[in-house]
Amino acid sequence: MQDADDSEWSAVPLPVDSSDEDDEDTELPTSSGDAGDKMEQLLRDIATGASRPPTLFDAEHWRAFGVQDGLHVDCVATAQKINSDHSAAYRKSLDERGYFQCRAEDDSELHERLTRGLRRLKAAGYAPAFIYVFDEAWIVLERWWRTLAEVLAAMEDSEDERRRLVESSVIEPSFGAHVLSRPAVDSNGAASNNDEANATEIKRHTHIGGAFSKPHRDHSSSDCFDSATGKPTLLSLWVPLTEVVKDNGCMHIVQKEYDPLLHQPEHPLHLSPHKSLDWGGVVALAPLTAGSALAWHGSSIHWGARCSAYSTAEPRASLTGAVRLAAARHTLLQSQQESALPELTLEKLPLPLEERLRYVAGSILLYRWWYGLNSGVLPPEQEVAVS
Repeated sequence: MQDADDSEWSAVPLPVDSSDEDDEDTELPTSSGDAGDKMEQLLRDIATGASRPPTLFDAEHWRAFGVQDGLHVDCVATAQKINSDHSAAYRKSLDERGYFQCRAEDDSELHERLTRGLRRLKAAGYAPAFIYVFDEAWIVLERWWRTLAEVLAAMEDSEDERRRLVESSVIEPSFGAHVLSRPAVDSNGAASNNDEANATEIKRHTHIGGAFSKPHRDHSSSDCFDSATGKPTLLSLWVPLTEVVKDNGCMHIVQKEYDPLLHQPEHPLHLSPHKSLDWGGVVALAPLTAGSALAWHGSSIHWGARCSAYSTAEPRASLTGAVRLAAARHTLLQSQQESALPELTLEKLPLPLEERLRYVAGSILLYRWWYGLNSGVLPPEQEVAVS
């Protein structure tokens, strides 16, 4: 549940944290405590441009951090070669199932560097979203951004119109990153939650960078389909940087045919899918090779699983985003963030470091409903420096 002040950064009501058997809504605390409140304000100030913590905005700091993993902060343009040969097949799967799987790009070395960088960020105390400081994350994001825009434009008859729609497409200011860990188990074989949250943090659903494991819609369907034609206008993107199997953190989705409320955005349960979920229609989207991509309607019901303590695969790491046709209505999220974080178009790439950091801060803040901000955003020494 969000209060009035929260609506600026958390536009879509998300499922509440409820362990009650009577399925009643339980209101979450709106504060992460004193430390969390200070971090929230800092993130707001960074996102709006009101604050520039010296270390965070020092390019040399990030170059030194990324050099071990071959990550760069040059902020230069990268040529993207997009193979649109599969766009029609992707669109067919989207129309029939509500999702599609993109073939992996043969760039395993890039994905390995990003995965190492994500794990180093987490170990150093940074939120995984800071991976977007580095050029390599933008190479991956732009590649799939163009691919998803091609799919949204695939039904247009004119090649010129399809090209125009792709080049003018936008990405929502909510792209993020996740890096899971393998939990420890106690003497009874039960998974420990020690890695899921700081012991002093309020109870949320996960830790920063962890799995969003509650069934949810990213947006209302009123923001994802053209009201006149019914055509999709927004797609969610999920890019695993590691191999994905069924027990190391795979994605689950409710197939379109089993989601009767998909096109009923006014229904009271539309944005509370955990209350009306047809578990028989759920698909575990695995296995996936590293560097492939998944996409689905922005209002499809989905969630990411946690990594099993007994999985033989590396815990999953992934990047996320959402691509929209420029002519479509702004999502509620975008409309309420645009004064601080304007929508991004391809022509604005590459972003300078300052802009990358503003969008990182906005993304962390946007998803604070899922986790508290008491820890895991910045290393302790940087928290002291900016307090």
